[in-house]
Amino acid sequence: LEEQARTIEASGADVIALQEVDTGRLTSYGIDDALWLSRRLGMEVIYLPTVEHTTGIAMLSRLAINESEGTLLPSDKEPTGILRATIDVGGLPLKAHAIWLGLSPRERAQQQSAALAFIGKGRATLAGDMNATPDSPVYETMLENGYVDPFAALGLEEAFTDPAETPHKRIDYVWLRGPKPLSGRVLDSLASDHRMVVVEAR
Repeated sequence: LEEQARTIEASGADVIALQEVDTGRLTSYGIDDALWLSRRLGMEVIYLPTVEHTTGIAMLSRLAINESEGTLLPSDKEPTGILRATIDVGGLPLKAHAIWLGLSPRERAQQQSAALAFIGKGRATLAGDMNATPDSPVYETMLENGYVDPFAALGLEEAFTDPAETPHKRIDYVWLRGPKPLSGRVLDSLASDHRMVVVEAR
């Protein structure tokens, strides 16, 4: 957790989306990871339990979270969901979302459809592990719904994220709808099993 906290600090990110976050699970020594990171970093935190109510999705924010909401997504195997934090950016509300999609193509398609309906219209970001590469239907559907991939929009190198030690797949994203991308990078930290994607937008 300390290495994860240092990675987040080094990223300079204002809003962080986290997946597979344990809260009181024995495999994490009973620690509430989201709360621990929140206190360590001095950030606000919201959390959506998904698996057995002890693993889920979390968001951290340096900016005040005005509203938050989450929902479970249709799942055939491991339960998952989408989490929303509404924050003010430039005096206007921005809906930032964290997501974690399943492993099978059919499950991902159902989950993505439900997630996009949950997000609705307006300025939004969607960040997380989508378990889908850029040549997938998931990626194409994001583009069709008005989202921008900052790495493609800015002509950046392919942002491999998985696995962390020798990444050769890109399955983790920060999508933008409304905010304009300024930069994108993938950190070389091994604090997690995937590498951290960092995007700056205006």
